[in-house]
Amino acid sequence: MRPVADGRDHRARTPLSFDGERVGDCSDRAIGDYPNFMLNILPGRLQTNLVIPVGADRCRVIFQYYYEDTESIEGQELIARDIEYSDEIQKEDIDICERVQVGLSSRAYDRGRLSPEAEHGVYHFQTLLRESFREWRGRAIAGSDALV
Repeated sequence: MRPVADGRDHRARTPLSFDGERVGDCSDRAIGDYPNFMLNILPGRLQTNLVIPVGADRCRVIFQYYYEDTESIEGQELIARDIEYSDEIQKEDIDICERVQVGLSSRAYDRGRLSPEAEHGVYHFQTLLRESFREWRGRAIAGSDALV
């Protein structure tokens, strides 16, 4: 996840936090509420991302933007730049995700390693997801009624 920003490259620097664990280091903040809600926090503005799974290989992402200054010319220019930048990043991310899905569907695919330089947030998210599945499975095996 990358925050809407002023054009700087956030690919490997965005702090990502799930359950209070911080990954990365830069002045902007990206905070995730596991498993599907994120806040991108920047001075004077906030962007939320809600990811809704709609299939095993698809999701819908709802973006909402909040700004301190929506009235001034400078504020309106910032909003336009942020949304344009966010749209550009989303197009890149969609392209990457679509290519990954093609690869995952390939008969030749066998799980691989994550990039230790660029995928700290992905690794951390997958670790939380794995722990959630283990917890759910443990409750299911124990016959718990509270599987949610």
